Amino acid sequence: MTNYKDFLIDTEEVTQFIPHRNPFVMVDKLLDHSSEHVVSGFQIYPNNILVTDGFFQESGIIENIAQTVALHSGYEAISKNLPPKVGFIAAIKDFKLFNLVPVGQVLITTTTVTYNMGDMLIISGKSEYLGVPVASCELRLFLEKTTNI
Repeated sequence: MTNYKDFLIDTEEVTQFIPHRNPFVMVDKLLDHSSEHVVSGFQIYPNNILVTDGFFQESGIIENIAQTVALHSGYEAISKNLPPKVGFIAAIKDFKLFNLVPVGQVLITTTTVTYNMGDMLIISGKSEYLGVPVASCELRLFLEKTTNI
């Protein structure tokens, strides 16, 4: 497991790389990155809008996986001096929920690009906390097209 205290991007910087804003930011650290994968961390606080009865809910876990992909895309773009593209979920396939995440835990999410056709990506994602499996799925995403005017 990647250590939440070792990071490439911290909470204060993360919104430079994703289009989301509080209270709907569901990633707070970039832990590891390559051209094909990214690992994010997200501390679950009791005041999070997607926490119910002390647990980060399924909708939050899906959003965390999607925002991890956005973090990957934004980090890649900015490292190439390009503006980040906004992505849109086209489909969620084979979503499996194993456990909800209790308040106080850190959700670690890994996404891997399995297919890249320019503006269309297929991503496999998996989440865990303390080695406990949380969820896995495949996301199909479309990235906004950029135009040169």
